[in-house]
Amino acid sequence: VHYLDQAEKATINVPHILVDKNRIGLPLVEEMKTTDLAPYLHELRAPILMQYGAQDQIVDAHQIDYFKENAKAPRIDITSYEDGGHGLTSARHRQMIFYHIGQFLSKFS
Repeated sequence: VHYLDQAEKATINVPHILVDKNRIGLPLVEEMKTTDLAPYLHELRAPILMQYGAQDQIVDAHQIDYFKENAKAPRIDITSYEDGGHGLTSARHRQMIFYHIGQFLSKFS
């Protein structure tokens, strides 16, 4: 049994969206829409692996281009799943994700 603490109780009535049974508060979603992360991207010093679903209804694919233009990472590997949505939740996608993670780690670790 998990009892909610005060912080958790305070979030119960926060407007939210459900993504694969996970609650994401709309205030956070709205804040992220206007948050400029570009000033922090230049601090990235490690190779980056990005995987996303082209059918994602939450994260716009243009953000991938924005990330590529502003990140100063030595290498950015990007895999797009044309039939994937947010979170890439299908078993087939998960299998491919693990494969790509393994390939990426074998190159950079």
